[in-house]
Amino acid sequence: MDNCKPLRQRNKLFLHVLTIFILSFFGSQSAYADGSKDLYPTGSSNLGARAWLRVSTTANENYPFANLGTHYVYAKAGETIAIASSAQGISNSARLRLYNTSNALIVDHQTPTSGTGSNVGKIASRAEEVAGPRLPGVTTGSGYTAVYHTVTVTGIYKVEFVSTGGETSTGTGGPTANRSHDDLWSQNSNTSLIAAWDVSVANAAKTQWIPGRAFAMAHNLFITSNASSDLGYHGKVKILTNDGYLYNVNNNGSNGIAFTFFVNNKGFYENNIPVYKSLDESTVAFLTGKVHNPNSADTNSDFTQKIFYTLPNTDLPTSASGAFPGGNTWLLNNRIPPTVSNVSIQGVDGTVGQVSNKGGDIHFTTNLSGTYTIEIKSTNNSFPSRKLTGTAIAGANTKFWDGKDGAGMSLPKGNFPAEIKVVLQGAEVHFPFFDMEVNPNGTIIQLLKSDRTTVESDIVYWNDSPVTTITGNAERSNSYGSKPNPLDGSQFIIPQGTSSNGGHTWGKSLGGNSLSYAFGNRRSIDTWTFITGDEEKIQTNIDVKITDLSVTVSQSKNSVKAGEELTYTVVVKNSFHPNDPAQNVSAVQGAPFGFTVPVGFVPKANGITFTATSSCGSQATALAFNTSENKYKSTLNMGAGCVITYTMTGTITAAMSANPTGSAEATILRPNDVTDYDATNPDVNTPPTDPHYECDEADNGGVCNNIKPIGLTYIPTVDLVVTKTANNAQVAINEDVIFTITVKNIGPDGATNVSVTDALPAGLTFKLASPSIGTFASGVWSVGSLAKDASATLTMTATATTEGTKTNTAVATSSQEELTPLDNTASASVVICKAGSAQVGLSSGTLKN
Repeated sequence: MDNCKPLRQRNKLFLHVLTIFILSFFGSQSAYADGSKDLYPTGSSNLGARAWLRVSTTANENYPFANLGTHYVYAKAGETIAIASSAQGISNSARLRLYNTSNALIVDHQTPTSGTGSNVGKIASRAEEVAGPRLPGVTTGSGYTAVYHTVTVTGIYKVEFVSTGGETSTGTGGPTANRSHDDLWSQNSNTSLIAAWDVSVANAAKTQWIPGRAFAMAHNLFITSNASSDLGYHGKVKILTNDGYLYNVNNNGSNGIAFTFFVNNKGFYENNIPVYKSLDESTVAFLTGKVHNPNSADTNSDFTQKIFYTLPNTDLPTSASGAFPGGNTWLLNNRIPPTVSNVSIQGVDGTVGQVSNKGGDIHFTTNLSGTYTIEIKSTNNSFPSRKLTGTAIAGANTKFWDGKDGAGMSLPKGNFPAEIKVVLQGAEVHFPFFDMEVNPNGTIIQLLKSDRTTVESDIVYWNDSPVTTITGNAERSNSYGSKPNPLDGSQFIIPQGTSSNGGHTWGKSLGGNSLSYAFGNRRSIDTWTFITGDEEKIQTNIDVKITDLSVTVSQSKNSVKAGEELTYTVVVKNSFHPNDPAQNVSAVQGAPFGFTVPVGFVPKANGITFTATSSCGSQATALAFNTSENKYKSTLNMGAGCVITYTMTGTITAAMSANPTGSAEATILRPNDVTDYDATNPDVNTPPTDPHYECDEADNGGVCNNIKPIGLTYIPTVDLVVTKTANNAQVAINEDVIFTITVKNIGPDGATNVSVTDALPAGLTFKLASPSIGTFASGVWSVGSLAKDASATLTMTATATTEGTKTNTAVATSSQEELTPLDNTASASVVICKAGSAQVGLSSGTLKN
């Protein structure tokens, strides 16, 4: 020191140095620590007993979401993370673990039970817990020496605690009954419980602690069994939501003995939709699929809100990566008011503003995830209002509406002016408590304003109606089992909600140590709150179309042959239905009509006509014939009661022989988002494309008038032509004559079972026969089948035995109807002379007419 300076200056300098020393040494030692110290501050005004941190991987109905007291801490490069617990140095099982931003284990500290280092990372007493950790590098003074790690990579680090009993321990030794949280405590060995714990961050200069950096996703706690609220759990925490809102939470004297507490945005759900109810069990198996696991990563709609011991530090980023489930997580966002936009409605088949009895989809866009409420309200009181709820994701959302009103009835036919209103809930928080036996004063839940101090609202909601039974007791009605009053507080509406201070209470504030039959025992109790955004609503018309489309078919004849004409008459109706007491149907536009004709029906040019026999102005597009499908198609616009008649004339060809008992079929299909009484499939994901599917899937008792087949019999016909010749006109006795017989089928259809009978006259003796196809025996040539324009030939040799003119005749038959039977027969004559007198010459066959 410069003794030449005036005394006043020297005193001023001394005071400055002393101030720095005091602030850096004494004041900074207990300036802040994130952990049990904050749950249990000193002072007689703070009620409550100490709840110990349960650290174990063994899950049960008290701890369905077990973990190793997992905490997360955000730290910047150059800063120092300090961790400590009361379990260190008590047994060799205790551990302090730190994972870096890549989720790699970088610290696995075991404090020895004696000797050098036996105090490192150990919170040895209540006095040390209150004093907090010493700053890095400080070895003397109040407080304790933590385990320190200097951060090199900015991000989120993970902390795990292992107690004296090891990672899977379920021991509960340690807590002393009826002991205030401010009393002295003693850490036991061979237990899963930790009396005191701490996760703190020191600045890069190592001169002060930075509050509000450490947080947990769930608290698994253990407190002594006592239903007196002054010895219950009074821990106070801050809740940060994914949309930037902050809540004060004061547990206010609850007691679950062994219990789990966390905060999320949905509470319990079914099919991922919040049920806004408590549940009657708390086992791991029961809760699977009913609540989002707080130890898991968030999804695009499921968020576990973060539990801080003090207000989250304002230097937190909006998001950070690191040793967090999923690798990245949100942190401190600006408050985001929930908003909804782009509301519209369309039927399930895609028609904007038109809804069938299958329902429709309501589309809307939200700026954040949250629970929404949709109200579909008739503006002329045509139907009771209907409300829908669900969970939105940030961005485009779709909610299915089944087309029913608030009374559960399908909307009738008509065009209804309506208002569709969508409201999104924001800052939504649910507080599930698992195995929390009593909560005699109600957990105080306060939404903070943007200034982070002023309370904006403390309204809460609940519905404990599912919690009704307990093994061995028909009702929880003993001295600790009093129910919430009312049991269902979910019906409160803002601003008529109820204050959380004394609001959702259960169990009684009585002395005693047995909570076995208290209301919340082994149950999952949910309390929730939220804010609502501005309403987004549209004025629209909901057009409900209901009809009964039908077809009938007739034909000019029931059996046909190739070359004949056939006329079909198809009648399409949009008619009244006996199931509609109002005897009324909707007009339809663009109803697909189809008429499939059998193969072999060839439409005649200009052979298609249609007429609308009603006077309602029905319209139909001209029929178009699709050759690949053999189908006429059209789309029909039909008013109520309209009838359209189609007449179609064609010529039958032999192609019909491939299916001689075929049929034609007429169909009419409902347009998109129109209900047909007996032809509407119930699948909301399947628009009308197939009339058979619509009829088969509809609840119509097996009757559907949208499809009409009509059978037709095709009669095949043939024209067999026979020719016959002889190689000589005259032969001598004992000489041979050769006859050639040809049979040809000139159609129009193929011939089957073709046979030719050729019995030789007296004077000619059969010698041999050679058919081109088939067989010959006893004067009968069995040809078999002959396709159209196919022919067969038989040569037959006979020996002359007696004089005279001999005529040989061949007659052909088949299984088909013969068009011209006269040409089925042919003959050839030969003159037989005495031996040596014949003049040989070819004799042509002649047709017998």
